Amino acid sequence: MNEKEFNQIVKEWMKYCRTPAFTFNSNPSRIKKCNAYTRIVFMGYKALPLIRKLYDKKSSNNPALFSIQKDGLIRLIQDITGGQFKIPKGTYGAAVHNFAKNWLDENMNKYLK
Repeated sequence: MNEKEFNQIVKEWMKYCRTPAFTFNSNPSRIKKCNAYTRIVFMGYKALPLIRKLYDKKSSNNPALFSIQKDGLIRLIQDITGGQFKIPKGTYGAAVHNFAKNWLDENMNKYLK
């Protein structure tokens, strides 16, 4: 799967994030209950650099992308790496995302070999 296909799947995921099934459900795991999420997980390690790029996209005018960045990308990294990616205790909010970006920058190449 290439970056264009990945971006199309992310668009499908954002479409799901605009549905009532997503917006009116407060369960944080709802971000995973989408075929697009599963398709990205099945991409495996080659999705990691594309996930990293998603962190850099502006989401201020895009609530669906914000939801994906807020909850979805962390879960993707965890699912793709089989739980090898762990957020340190006491890390919250923006620090979680900074940790994830730094972790990807420092570790994703060893998964891509």
